[in-house]
Amino acid sequence: MSAAKKAVKKPAKIQPLSRKTLQGVWCALIVPWTDRDEVDVRRLAKEVRGYAGTGVHGVYTGGTTGEFYAQDDASFEKITHTVVEEAHALGLPVQIGASALSTRTTIRRIRVALRAKADALQLALPFWLELKDDEVKRYVREVAEEAGKTPIILYLTGRSKRKISPELLGEIAASTPTFIGAKDTGADVPTVKAILKEAPDLAIFGGEDFYERIPAGGRGGYCSITGFNARKVA
Repeated sequence: MSAAKKAVKKPAKIQPLSRKTLQGVWCALIVPWTDRDEVDVRRLAKEVRGYAGTGVHGVYTGGTTGEFYAQDDASFEKITHTVVEEAHALGLPVQIGASALSTRTTIRRIRVALRAKADALQLALPFWLELKDDEVKRYVREVAEEAGKTPIILYLTGRSKRKISPELLGEIAASTPTFIGAKDTGADVPTVKAILKEAPDLAIFGGEDFYERIPAGGRGGYCSITGFNARKVA
């Protein structure tokens, strides 16, 4: 075996994500577009590789920063496979944002993410119409069934037109073991405490101000500002 081959390191083994292990600072990936409004795969891969050795706990796609709403099926598939391949080569876990206007489209995106071997799925509620409690529970049940053993994280955002109460989150957490965490950019410290009272082991994340929630039991942050200086934020 040549010296060059000996020097190549295998990527670190990625720890499975669970309510116990999900934590830290996760970076929102920006989708680079070409002048023809197509995904620039080369720049996207370079972006992911830029987080090597920075200390971030993982990367994720398809949030607000990742413009999930602007992705057609072909774009979503390119982004998903590129990010998972590049991040896993670095030993970084990946959450794929599979949010969409309908459960049917979300399920189709989940299947793409599973084929790419995503470590988790990050999902916002369908947001064109405000969902009722029973519709929220049905949505989570159906996406969790499709995801199988792959964990899901709910992106709780005002853009979904409704707030899920701590009591409803606790009910969903009790009935859905693969629901392991939530990003709630609008939750203040009392709300975080109320959620953890209903679901003590759920991993609760904030956005750019995530550090304010950590003393109350928050696990970390999902945020775009990590990209400015990942080593400092992480």
